This record gives sequence, C-alpha cells and structure tokens, in this order.
Amino acid sequence: MKAIGTIYHLILSFAIVSIQLSSDQTEIRNKPSEEFEVKVDYSFKERPQEEKKADYEAVEKRSHKPGGPLPYLLVTVTVLSLSDQETRVKAIDSNGKTIANRKATKNTQVEIKWGFSEDIKDRIVPHSHTVLFLDDRKKPISQIYLLVEEDGTFYVNGEKRGKF
Repeated sequence: MKAIGTIYHLILSFAIVSIQLSSDQTEIRNKPSEEFEVKVDYSFKERPQEEKKADYEAVEKRSHKPGGPLPYLLVTVTVLSLSDQETRVKAIDSNGKTIANRKATKNTQVEIKWGFSEDIKDRIVPHSHTVLFLDDRKKPISQIYLLVEEDGTFYVNGEKRGKF
C-alpha cells in the first residue's frame, strides 16, 4: 500500500513539474521584416522522370501531369541584421526536416529549394518553412515563417507577398 502511495506521489510530482515547464515556454516572436530579405526565384524546370520509388499516391495527387517545363520555386532568405542574442540560424520544413543549421552572421543566406509550385500547392512537398534564430543555448529567439497556401498565396510572417 505504501508503494502505491509513493508511485502516486511521483506521478503527481511529475505532472506538476511538466505543467510548470510548459507554462514557462514563451511564444517565439517574428523577426522584423527590416532585419531580413526574402528573394524569390521562380523559374521553369523539367520535372525529372519519376524516381523508382513506389509513391503512386503522390503521383496521383498531382494536379499537373508530366509534360513540359513547370514553375519551380527557390527562396533565399538573407539576414540583414541580428540581435546580440541571435548566434545561430536553423531552417526546418513543415515535415520537421532540417534544411540548414549554421552560425548566423550578417548577410548569412538560407537557400530553400522548395520545389515545383504545383507540388507545393498539392501538399506533395512541404508547404511551409520556418527559419529560426537561436541563442548560444540553441533556444529560439525569433523566427521567419514562410507559407504557401493551397491556392498558391505566399506569406512571410503572415504578410501576403504574392501568389504562385
């Protein structure tokens, strides 16, 4: 009986500590637009022959079928200024894959090879990317959030920047 009470006490203590830790987390602020530049390179490329992997569902989901050059999206984020706390830059896509992770300096560039615009809109490839600015302890200080909606509208930190 005493063991059950001890286990109950440990579980209760763990729950209280977890709640306190989650309440200490603060929302990451968006980096001010005057501190970075976003360059969009919208070119046309031929889609490579389908790879030999069996992702038939993704191929069927495509709204544009093969044949001819397609619009391809490449986005470059250039850091114009950093706060004293921002020492690293890390970019991740909406699937959680790390695209870049390096020391941040003025004029650091993060290149995001987003992919074919139709694949982005059809959600075959990631539709958003987050560029995080971290401190020495790798705690996020600020972010740049890039998003392409299903209709092709492009947003940077919630600000409409165009449509693909």
